[in-house]
Amino acid sequence: MKNLFLLLCLFCSLSHGQVANTSYSPLPLATYTATTVNSTNQQNFNYRGGHFIINVVTVNSGTYTPHIQGYDPTSGIWYDILVGTAISSPGLTVLKIYPGITAASNVSVSDILPQIWRVQLIGGSTPSIIISVDAYLEL
Repeated sequence: MKNLFLLLCLFCSLSHGQVANTSYSPLPLATYTATTVNSTNQQNFNYRGGHFIINVVTVNSGTYTPHIQGYDPTSGIWYDILVGTAISSPGLTVLKIYPGITAASNVSVSDILPQIWRVQLIGGSTPSIIISVDAYLEL
């Protein structure tokens, strides 16, 4: 009977276990030209932070400055958790949010990822950029 109980506990924990990390694509690869681009609201129930991979394929004109933002449901206000530097050339940019990591200006912050978050790109000089943003979230 004791072994049956332990076996049931093991199966229950496996069926309700969490995946160590999950990937999202808040902004799929496309040509963005708007002055402000917002991803859809992302729901976070279990993850503490993550890496946000900004992939710029082509820059036709302008720049985009990436913002990782949290949402305060009480006030209805979006706030910046991390703001990257303006991107004006092709390549990868990685922004990191996670409690306890070393903070580096415009690159990483020791903070948590709130329940509701989004990616925002703020354009400068009439942007026309082929870009995507992927997020890899970690417990």
